[in-house]
Amino acid sequence: MSSHECFLQAILSDPEDDARRLVYADWLDENGDPERAELIRVQCELAPGVEDGERLVALKTRERALCRANGERWLGPLWSDITTRFECGMACLLLTLSEFHSKKVQKSAPEWFVRGGVQELSVHGPSRLLSTAAVSPLLARLHTLSLVCATVHDENAKQLAASPHVSNLRSLAMKANHLGEEGLAALTSASSLSRLTSLRLDDFHLGVGGVRAVLESPHLANLTDLDLSYHGRRRAQDFASLADCIGLRRLRRLNLHGNKIGPASLRALVNSGNLTELIELNLGLNPLGDEGCRVLAGTQGLGRLQRLRASCCGVSVSGARELIGAAGLPALSELDLSFNRINESGIEALASLPQLGRLQTLRLGGQHLLDPGARALAASPPLGRLKELDLSFCQFSANGIRALANSPNLSNLRLLNLDHSCPEPCADAVTELASARGLPRLARLCLSGWKIEDAGRAALQARFGGRALLQWNPSSFS
Repeated sequence: MSSHECFLQAILSDPEDDARRLVYADWLDENGDPERAELIRVQCELAPGVEDGERLVALKTRERALCRANGERWLGPLWSDITTRFECGMACLLLTLSEFHSKKVQKSAPEWFVRGGVQELSVHGPSRLLSTAAVSPLLARLHTLSLVCATVHDENAKQLAASPHVSNLRSLAMKANHLGEEGLAALTSASSLSRLTSLRLDDFHLGVGGVRAVLESPHLANLTDLDLSYHGRRRAQDFASLADCIGLRRLRRLNLHGNKIGPASLRALVNSGNLTELIELNLGLNPLGDEGCRVLAGTQGLGRLQRLRASCCGVSVSGARELIGAAGLPALSELDLSFNRINESGIEALASLPQLGRLQTLRLGGQHLLDPGARALAASPPLGRLKELDLSFCQFSANGIRALANSPNLSNLRLLNLDHSCPEPCADAVTELASARGLPRLARLCLSGWKIEDAGRAALQARFGGRALLQWNPSSFS
């Protein structure tokens, strides 16, 4: 094995250890690829988050330039500046299954997986093509595998579980599952998957018995991140019956988005004493209502929870008040209340709560918020610690934008999301942003859906461009 491959194998054996990547960068500097070494250092600095706006812009600009100038050299025929990205210097590919099985990829991939340091792969396409992908030797080079938009059946799961090449996987995602008992049994009994720390079983319909089998499998004892999105899309599941499952105790992140979970099931889960290690909980698109918020606020079993997502849950200002002021959630720093039933008068009531001061991220997108709501937020002293504010899909006029842009209470904001919240005409709101006296530490301004003319873009670039990433659409930065 060459020195290059030894470095890649060391990184693969512990993908969370940046020290190994930085040692690899030093080696690359000494062996003719200083650009790749620089990309590793840039992305390792970006990974935990960069609060200084000017530094963030400089790093992101350099990252993009390095990838565009060298991507083809690093990945050859596998390179695409649309579907390929790098994370801490290692390549992440998105391929259709047809592309994965093509002669071009199969011929070139063994060489270019090494040269590009490919360690993450997402494939999508018809499930009939999953069979050979599941046993490909290329999987041995990955720590993350995502089967996206490829319906996974029992036979696919059995072949993946039996593959001799999946023992390095730390993260496995399977979307649109049609797994039966045989497929699930294969996954939960596969010692080859024992290193998994993250498992996504999106749209999984085997019932809570299947979930229990995953949580109690001795071969999946390292799982700390479990995604069960849309598990109950076809019919509601009795999640309350999982309350006694000790496998829940090791989870740090749990995604239950779209599972028809009501307050009673939620109460059984959070009061079980088995979710005490959670730092992130996604309950979006569940019929929680204000009662569910009271359940969360009153529990003693979520003392470490830092991030809570409760979007599209039928929450009114009463429930939002319960969550913001919850004594049972002392570590909460990120709260997502997007697309609920909180209008501008409700925002005015929330903005006066002193407990808002503990939040660093607040998402209120998709509410019926008008200028009074914007002014209430802008005038709220407790929001002084806020670093991220999402007000996408709201209905502000230029006056509301002015209040936000000039607020002395939003001086610590690093990210302001105003996607699709642009009034018509747009020019006045752009002028207010471009002449803003506030937002001194802003590092990212999101304006997707705004119809901004060239003069407006130039004005925003002049105001923020040197220290903030200006996002005009969902996929690119200006």
